Amino acid sequence: MVRVKTRWILARLEFEQNLGRTKRNDKGDGGALLERNQNQFPSRKEVFFALQDHHAQNFGIAGSAEAQEIQVRFCDPATRMVLIRIRRDSYPRVRATITLMTSIIRRRVVMSIVGVHGSVRTAKRATIEEVQRLYRQHFRQTIDVKQGNVAIAKRTRTECAVMEQTLAELHGIEF
Repeated sequence: MVRVKTRWILARLEFEQNLGRTKRNDKGDGGALLERNQNQFPSRKEVFFALQDHHAQNFGIAGSAEAQEIQVRFCDPATRMVLIRIRRDSYPRVRATITLMTSIIRRRVVMSIVGVHGSVRTAKRATIEEVQRLYRQHFRQTIDVKQGNVAIAKRTRTECAVMEQTLAELHGIEF
């Protein structure tokens, strides 16, 4: 029996309205991680179908058959991170599809690849580290902006709970 070798792509989704935001032109609210329209963030299924459609458009019938093997294993609206599992031999074409992707469910989007991994263990570890890094960065900005504010403290507790839930979901995923 032949073993199927896979690649794991960790990607970040950036929507059009968030692309122009930098530290200088941000509202100064500490970069509210959880207030970026989570209800409009695409689900795993929507990301999968968008990848499948774009792959078929870019690579025709062969791309359509190859796109059936793409799996979206993790999709987090707070950090806008997506973990995708693909076959090793289709990696270059899927990477091109991710780079050329411009919309998901009729919303303009840019997908950037954060990392590519060859095993489940390294992909899971990198995803957890990236999620923790993003939350740590957000908490530092929140504390720097409004130190001692009770509303910020309550929001931070809520965000900590969301982060713990996200990390528990990541640890619980059976790849």
